[in-house]
This record gives sequence, structure tokens and C-alpha cells, in this order.
Amino acid sequence: MASHTDQWLITLSAEQIREIESAAAHFLSLNRDIGEISASDFPLPSFKDHIDTLRHKLVHGNGVEVIRGLQASKYERKFAATIFCGIGAHLGIARSQNAQGHILGHVRDTGADANATDTRIYQTAKRQTFHTDSADVVGLICLKNAKACRYHFLWHRRSSGHCPISKCTGSYPWPCKRHRCRRQRH
Repeated sequence: MASHTDQWLITLSAEQIREIESAAAHFLSLNRDIGEISASDFPLPSFKDHIDTLRHKLVHGNGVEVIRGLQASKYERKFAATIFCGIGAHLGIARSQNAQGHILGHVRDTGADANATDTRIYQTAKRQTFHTDSADVVGLICLKNAKACRYHFLWHRRSSGHCPISKCTGSYPWPCKRHRCRRQRH
């Protein structure tokens, strides 16, 4: 895959970025909970064609796409989350990723005790072991540039085995049966 980045890596045009940011601003103007976002609340008249291509790629193609160009580290967290969930709403239905019903989870060290039974390992500085997430498609957004990560938005079909990043965690934009969806305000 490294020699064929054109098959999984896209860089958004200035026009696409404006359209996505406009859709996020529109949704935020509705003053609704991010867990309620739908494709109609996040209008993407032109970029929707690319999302249809992405959906086909995730289900029938190589199973992965990295979207570059959005400056997530410059957005307020709520704005970045809205973009992420809005694009996800065009791909499928968000499902909670933990027992607390969170639609979005932050992979960061919160100081939680790694040995506590109610702690998710991504809340600690401890290394994650290989795992699978209970969904057909997993999304990841990088809010800050990491030392070794240049990817901004990633959509990945879990069963494809073609992920350019070793740890794929995030929201679940396709239906799964793991948890009942309980929305939480961000």
C-alpha cells in the first residue's frame, strides 16, 4: 500500500474544506447534541459524491482511506468533533464505543489506573495490545500532531487488514450490536 497512496490517501481541496466547515457551522447553529447528528443536518452537496465513493471503498475496496487537509488542531474541539461525526453520519449510524455510551472517545492518558476493571487502556499511558473493535468501520481523528503520526481523519474497515496505522480506534459510524446507543453531550 505504501507504493499506492493514491488508493487510500486524499488531500482535500480548499473548496472541499470550506464545504465541510460550512456543514459543521450549520449543525452547530442548530444547538443540538452531537449524538443526534444526521446526514441531513450536515449538508455536503458536492463532497457527498466522495463519501459515496469512500463507502464503496470501505465495503468493497481496499477498506481504508485517510483524509488530509482539515486543520483539526486549529479547530475548537467541538467543531472538530462535529466534522468527524458529520462525515460519519454520511457513512452510517454512530454507535457508542464504551459502557458509558460515549459516541466519541479520546485516546489519551487521563491518569486512570490501568489495573482497574472499569478503565479502558486508551485512558492510560500503557501500551495497547492488539485488539479488534466491535464494528464494521472504525474512524479516527488526530486532534494534535503526534511525533510519528501525520494522519488527520481515518476511516477503516476493520476486517480489511489494510490499515496504514497500527492503532485504529475512534467512533463507530456503522451499526454494531455491542452497546445500546446512549448519547452524551460534548
